[in-house]
Amino acid sequence: MSTWLFLVYFLFPIPFFCLMLLCLPLPDFLMRLRQMIIIFTSKVLFSNILGGVNLYRISVLISSLLFLISSYEQTKASSKLSKSQSSVNLDLKEDRLRGLKWRAERNFWISFMSLVLWLILYRVHAMVVHIDNLKKEIKEKDK
Repeated sequence: MSTWLFLVYFLFPIPFFCLMLLCLPLPDFLMRLRQMIIIFTSKVLFSNILGGVNLYRISVLISSLLFLISSYEQTKASSKLSKSQSSVNLDLKEDRLRGLKWRAERNFWISFMSLVLWLILYRVHAMVVHIDNLKKEIKEKDK
């Protein structure tokens, strides 16, 4: 499996669906479901596997590396295209280089969005957990 298939099938949808579940505006009678979603994301993504390493940190590291690699490839493809346009070449070669540049740009934006989704997931998860704890405290004070 290539790295881009790994990125598209695992590193992009996981934070997207977790964010979608955490941001659902659930009514008060479905608070149990919200707590189950929070527990699921906490146990799967944020619980420690080996020492201080968890699945979230591994995913951010991989996404960051793929973002850096795609940035380098995009820069390299752009420079190749600009060099070919300055010299007299066949149109077929120029079209191939343009296709490589577009593919590198596409990979750049996919890897960038994957990294951003992972970073947003961390912040949204922390805020949802904090709000949930505050709601529990308010319920306890009202009793």
